[in-house]
Amino acid sequence: MFKINLKVSRLCRLILGIALSASLNLSAVELEEGFVINGANYESVKNQTFEGHVIDSMFSDAYKILIKDYGMTVRLGHSDPWTRPEQLIAISEKYAPNVKFINETNKIENFVAGVPFPSLDIENDPKAGWKLAYNIVYSGFLGDVLSWPTLDFVMVSQEGYERSITYSFSLYQMLGRRSSGDNHIEGNGEIRSLTKLIATSPADVRGVGSFATRYADGRLDDVYVYIRAVRRFRRVSGGSWYDPVQGSDFLLDQTSNAFNADPIWYKDFRLLEKRIMLSPETTTAYYASGESSGSPQEKYPKLDLDTPPYWNYTDENEYWRPREIYVLEAIPPKGHPNSRRIVYVDADPYMPLPFAVDNYDRAGNLWTVYSNTAQRVTTADGHPTVNPVIARMVDLKSLRATLLPSGPGRVVNPPGVTAQDFNLESVRKLIE
Repeated sequence: MFKINLKVSRLCRLILGIALSASLNLSAVELEEGFVINGANYESVKNQTFEGHVIDSMFSDAYKILIKDYGMTVRLGHSDPWTRPEQLIAISEKYAPNVKFINETNKIENFVAGVPFPSLDIENDPKAGWKLAYNIVYSGFLGDVLSWPTLDFVMVSQEGYERSITYSFSLYQMLGRRSSGDNHIEGNGEIRSLTKLIATSPADVRGVGSFATRYADGRLDDVYVYIRAVRRFRRVSGGSWYDPVQGSDFLLDQTSNAFNADPIWYKDFRLLEKRIMLSPETTTAYYASGESSGSPQEKYPKLDLDTPPYWNYTDENEYWRPREIYVLEAIPPKGHPNSRRIVYVDADPYMPLPFAVDNYDRAGNLWTVYSNTAQRVTTADGHPTVNPVIARMVDLKSLRATLLPSGPGRVVNPPGVTAQDFNLESVRKLIE
């Protein structure tokens, strides 16, 4: 009799479980494209679905904080795969088989161009995280030459807008080039990239400039800073690669798509998982007007500088689309302000764009949250790519933020630019 009752009890629990599951499935509403998720409705829609995925499962914990506590809104958009750059795919297929990862040193050998590791084995390869890091910084998926005449750092606090600094930024890839026919390496292969950064406004910083050489063997950068008062360049330590960017909430290695460092400078990388997450994209060309005069809101029309916490956007063209995302844990070296960083990277091997990063302090607490919104663009020589149209770093401790809204005139792979345009003298001419 006992056995019969036990079987009946188990059967009842099974039936109850099926009924409960069916009830939950029936109550889960599929949200429509264009639905806007915000702090007021998050709890009521978090168990609903979009394209079959539960809403709550498609956000990081940090993004949930920004939505529920700090006014960030999310407009849902249907999946739309990136237009893959056929040129990059062909080059990767040609050269990736020869790239070798050295387990003992965590360096790579035989890299020429393309994505070093198009296929990642997250289940069986303990070095998959390192290989993803190399894909991010070595593939050059943004382009061989970046020309951004206006790169604004906009600082806000709990009181509202504080100030902005406008720079002219340009980058030239020496290694891994794909727009020069079969000539993928310029020079002797020792230099990976050259960058120029020149402040253009306001007046108190105008003319301050820097020139940096990044090497292919993992050594620290050569960095020269122009001192306007004495009209001379001074070499500064490349060991300052994780110092704060002056007057902002970014560290130097958190600029340039959230990962401005050679992977070998980090202690470790671990590829934690692949998951479906919502990632923002927009068709808006730029978030800054490019004008030097006018009110802050006029200069940055897509930033909501009138509403606390002052770091959100008002872009009607921004849609958050479900995408496959790699979750990468990066462990910085001793002395770095962060104890770890969780980087959310697009899993398309030919568009390894980090769209969000959670940065933890030395005590292991969430400190700053990086995010960017992608824009599909075509390079000047006719190839598809993506660029961040707005980047943001929010300090959850001080409730400050720095925003990097894109301005007009950005060009990828502009014609006629050569490595000879990237040297100390070229920086001097632009400043003086």
